[in-house]
Amino acid sequence: MIYLIFNEGFHSTKREQLVDRELCGEALRLNQLLLKKEMLRSGSSYALFGLLCFHAARLESKVSENNSIIDLENQDRSLWHFPLIKIGNDSMNKAVTYPDRSKYHLEAAIAAEHLKAKSFQYTDWHAILALYKKLQQQNPNELGRLNIIIVLIQLKKFDLVAGELPLIDESKLNQRAYLLWATWADFHYRTGDKESALRYMDKALETVNNVLERNYLLKKRNDYL
Repeated sequence: MIYLIFNEGFHSTKREQLVDRELCGEALRLNQLLLKKEMLRSGSSYALFGLLCFHAARLESKVSENNSIIDLENQDRSLWHFPLIKIGNDSMNKAVTYPDRSKYHLEAAIAAEHLKAKSFQYTDWHAILALYKKLQQQNPNELGRLNIIIVLIQLKKFDLVAGELPLIDESKLNQRAYLLWATWADFHYRTGDKESALRYMDKALETVNNVLERNYLLKKRNDYL
């Protein structure tokens, strides 16, 4: 439940809002309350807190002053809240002292890879790919498969992407189906098929619900022209 509360704050399902800082803060508070009770402490509860800290550290850089989405590649990393990242690291150090392992351990490790890269260009995509594959083995789902494909695009493994993308089931992505079409668009654009890229981006624009995300995709479409 704490995980779901935070996710709604970090990536809102509301039409005209992307981030709800109050929900993120409430999830962090509830997680802290759990950790104050010795009987409720576990590897997964510490790993979840570490994950939430890592994500919350980037909140200020996700949306611009004019309420536009800033993707990870273009975020101002000086805005990341490094004291919160340190708290997350401390929590992860405690998480690994417990015998249990959870998806939160792996998701936190993925978030940590992004945080420790000095720039987007220095991201260790091979490490992230390995972590996503472990996560998919532990907790298989369609969004996880799509995340692996997105990393493969970053690694320019286009032959693998061409084989995997058609296997993604749009219906299992629910409200995030637009991500599939945006990924198709990105794949085609990077492989030189601008016409297909524009067609798939139009499909993404038709299926996206959030206004901020729609504006972000529209800007990407204009970049394709």
